[in-house]
Parts: sequence; C-alpha cells; structure tokens
Amino acid sequence: MSRKLILLLTLTLVLSALHLGCGDAEGPTADPDPTPDEPTTTELLAEAFTNVQLTYFADTTYQCECFPEDLEAESTAACLQENSPPDADELNECFLGQLADHPEADQAVHNFLVQVDELFDRHVACVNAIDTSSCSRDTLASIQSCGDTAGEELDALNEAAPEAVITYMDDTGEMLFNSSCGNLFAN
Repeated sequence: MSRKLILLLTLTLVLSALHLGCGDAEGPTADPDPTPDEPTTTELLAEAFTNVQLTYFADTTYQCECFPEDLEAESTAACLQENSPPDADELNECFLGQLADHPEADQAVHNFLVQVDELFDRHVACVNAIDTSSCSRDTLASIQSCGDTAGEELDALNEAAPEAVITYMDDTGEMLFNSSCGNLFAN
C-alpha cells in the first residue's frame, strides 16, 4: 500500500469524523458542572479528534511488523519510522489547548461525543482482543474488521446526529487540523 493511499485513508477517516458535527451552540452549555469522573465536552472533543488520528494505526503498525512490503517499505524498521503514530497524550494536550478559546458546545454535542467515545472504546477493545503474537493475513483482516465496524458505527452516528451537531464538529475539526497540532500527525 503506497504512502499516498495511507494518507488518503487517513484523510477519509478524518473527513468522516468531521461529519459527526454540531453547529452554533444553542440552549444551555453541556455539563456546566460535570462530576470529577465525567469528562467535559472539551475533553471529549479533544479525545475524539485524537482517536480519529490514531484509529488507523492499529492495522498499519501490524502491517509494518508483519508485512512491511504491503506498505512499500524495505523493512519493518523503515515502515514503522514512516508510519509512526503521533504521541496520543501530546496530541490530546495540543487539541485541548486549541479548544480553550473555542465556542462551547451544547448538550446535544456532549451527548453525541459520549457516543463517539463509547464507539472508540469498543474499537480499542476489539483490536486488543486479537492475538497479534504471530503474523497472519487472518489477524490483519480481523484488525481491519474492527476498524470497518467502527467506521460503520461512526457513519450511523453521523446520520442520526442533528445538523447543528454536524456543523459544530465540522467547524471544530477544521480548526484543529489547521492548527499547529497538525504538525504532530503529519509525516
């Protein structure tokens, strides 16, 4: 798989996630006084956009380790260097910083992001349940199936989301991916 195809796949996932959206906040802001265990809407936003960037690396990392030739790499090390994921904590912190002055979202966005967070948790659990101790095409297919399922669920959430949520997420995504944070995930 060529580098351009990988970037195209990443862009496709990002654009899909951007269609999760919400528009200008109306009504009460989401969770003005959340409990300590409950993430704020801003935290959920940063986590969602971080997860969008990291999702495709599950199968890419496995491909690099087992089938670097699929990604047109000469070796596992070269493949991993070319396709290394951004540091999740650093990316999340960058997104949080960018969101500090961003307009607050309403409760509909918060509720939507809770569902997105649960979707990404299911994706991680799906990938983690796969035995990756040996290399096989079946294992790679299973990892990719986890991503396909998450993509289908994300599409369903997008379809069910109010237009205001879609607009808000689109605007937020555009702002985040055009910010200095973009340097953290651009290879």
